Amino acid sequence: MTRPPALARHEAPELAQALARFRSLNALMDHWAAVQPDRIALIGPRGQGVWSRISWSALRRESVELAQGLRARGIATGDHVGILADGESYVDCLVGYLALLRAGAVMVPLNPRFVDDELRYAIGFSDCVAMLVQPALRPRAQALRPGLPKLRLMLDLGDRLADAGAPVAEDDLPALDVGDLANIVFTSGTTARPKAVMHTHGSALATGAIFAAALGLRNDDVFHHAIPFFTSSGTQFAPMPAFWVGATLVLEPRFDAAVMLHRIEDEGSTAVIGVPSHYVFMLDALERAPRALPSMRLWDYGGAAMPAAAVRALAAKYPGVELRKQYGMTETGPSGTLLTPDQALRRIDSAGRPMPLCEVAILDDEGRMASGQAVGQIAVRSPACMRGYYKNEEASRQVLQDGWVRTGDVGWLDDEGYLYYSDRIKDIVNRGGLKISSVEIEEVLYRHPGVLEAAVVAVPHAKLGEDIQAFIVPKDAVRLDLDELRAFCRRHLADYKVPRRIDCLQAFPKNAMGKIQKAVLRDLCT
Repeated sequence: MTRPPALARHEAPELAQALARFRSLNALMDHWAAVQPDRIALIGPRGQGVWSRISWSALRRESVELAQGLRARGIATGDHVGILADGESYVDCLVGYLALLRAGAVMVPLNPRFVDDELRYAIGFSDCVAMLVQPALRPRAQALRPGLPKLRLMLDLGDRLADAGAPVAEDDLPALDVGDLANIVFTSGTTARPKAVMHTHGSALATGAIFAAALGLRNDDVFHHAIPFFTSSGTQFAPMPAFWVGATLVLEPRFDAAVMLHRIEDEGSTAVIGVPSHYVFMLDALERAPRALPSMRLWDYGGAAMPAAAVRALAAKYPGVELRKQYGMTETGPSGTLLTPDQALRRIDSAGRPMPLCEVAILDDEGRMASGQAVGQIAVRSPACMRGYYKNEEASRQVLQDGWVRTGDVGWLDDEGYLYYSDRIKDIVNRGGLKISSVEIEEVLYRHPGVLEAAVVAVPHAKLGEDIQAFIVPKDAVRLDLDELRAFCRRHLADYKVPRRIDCLQAFPKNAMGKIQKAVLRDLCT
């Protein structure tokens, strides 16, 4: 008997019809400025310690005026323009982003944590002709200019450009469509140059529609996060669902667990998105200083494997708050799968079923669709998926085929269409021919009461090929006995999955999203 293909999809014709109403992000912003002009759109830092609140009508007005100034300064349709800023200017980052879209330009968010060589590469590779720069970072940006011949214009982020020259009428701003490029976002590569992912107005709109539907986001929500602007989540996943439903978006300048919990109370936030490390540290802060958080109705987590212990702890502390777990990546918008609140504890190991308008498939080693519950590479297809990698056709062909994004992750689908994530392909440990998921070992380590964070990587072994190396960060004031920790692992894991090598660190190396950088940990083993 032939097994059915390992494929799951979520058709949502009504959402597809709603998505077809808007041809650009500009049109979506016009809609909310007209429907709810006085409702607060953004709450967050605006430089020099100013905490700002900006309405939908003001957001539209400021972005249009800045777009007019940018056109007067020579920014043309299709020009690539970078934004270089940290979280202290978060509101101006989004105003600048929307202004660039109004001007017909393509926004390139730049990571201020890059060293000069990385930053110069990103600006040059993405062909930026101009930059909007946080004033505090202007001296550094200016020092990079001699090596960037295409960069002809550098402007202060937050400047309204009122003296830009001959005014450009709003009616003369370009009319854009779903196929026009909106942003180019660099992946969080750690061992090689990061790839540059291209998203269009259409894929950005689809990200908003898909995530808003998947999360059950509402117009009256106060949507709160601490994800840096220059990441794909800061550019796509965090703002687009709020923009889609016209919710209020609260922007943290940086992640600080105690500060964010206090602000959730102050702002009456109803929904929070974060990576697992955010929740691990917030739970630790709540142990020291409990908070009721009466306005909260939704915790959403993703971007990496969330420890089951953290999920259970959230559920226990806030039993009336929904738990939603999402899976996706920069290349997919990041659309993918979502585990709904009714399954959050019942199927705690699952990444959920496809989001609306999404398809998920499992591919075998030859790249063909697997059958049944076979384990293979996860592929995602949706209208939120990228156009491709900028100036990298070979990588685009390898990753993007017939609309399917090959994620580089391993997993399987059950008979009800639930996805189970195993690991990144490169993080599977092949120990003497036995394939071991690093995530499975990490889950056990997280269950130990003295472990705050855990990560497992593969290291070379002369006889086995690869062996398991575990790293842990203990909780404050805890002196861990590593032999006792190994004994704990032996009680919960098959003997060949127990790490012989466990090292304690004071803190893990993390990227801007708060994800643990396993490539850096692997380097510590050499």
